[in-house]
Amino acid sequence: MKTRAVRSFAGRFLVSVAYLVCTLQWLWLVIIGLPPLIESGILNDFMQINPNQAEQPNRQADDLPPIVVAVVGIVTLVMIVVTIFIMLKLPKAVADTGESVVKVTTRAVLPAVTHHRKLSAKKKRVISRQVMFAVQIGLCVLPAGVALFVPTPDELPKNSVALVALTLLATSVTGFGLGWLIEPQAVKKKRKAA
Repeated sequence: MKTRAVRSFAGRFLVSVAYLVCTLQWLWLVIIGLPPLIESGILNDFMQINPNQAEQPNRQADDLPPIVVAVVGIVTLVMIVVTIFIMLKLPKAVADTGESVVKVTTRAVLPAVTHHRKLSAKKKRVISRQVMFAVQIGLCVLPAGVALFVPTPDELPKNSVALVALTLLATSVTGFGLGWLIEPQAVKKKRKAA
């Protein structure tokens, strides 16, 4: 029983790390793809720019009363504590969200994969597991493929963009693959009674 629990924990850990890396892949795609879109002017319809906005003069910290400086210091400390708390909770939240997205997608795709046929519970679990793995791999391959073809900012060489995209892809696919191999399978053969 202990081996099964350790394998289950290790599998879930690897899949969680893979979800985090997959999130980094999508963020990398936004980082390299957004600046060229902004420069091209395509996003101007979505952004409200008000040129009549007056600049306010900057005040020095010496001009502020001590109570204001103390309040700003306390607010800053609270924000640092909240940020640390969020950073500690972030990996679990990303893994849970990724898992729920994959499950919802699998439930939506499963009838199309099975051609709307009635299946036994065991067969449905096996096919559902395979579709989940395919969706996870698809979530990793899509941003890497798009990152290879999206126009990059002039400051970033194309080779660097490809290297980061492919490294993140390899890491996430390896995490999902090892997670699925290590984690005990949900579908087991029934033991015959002796």
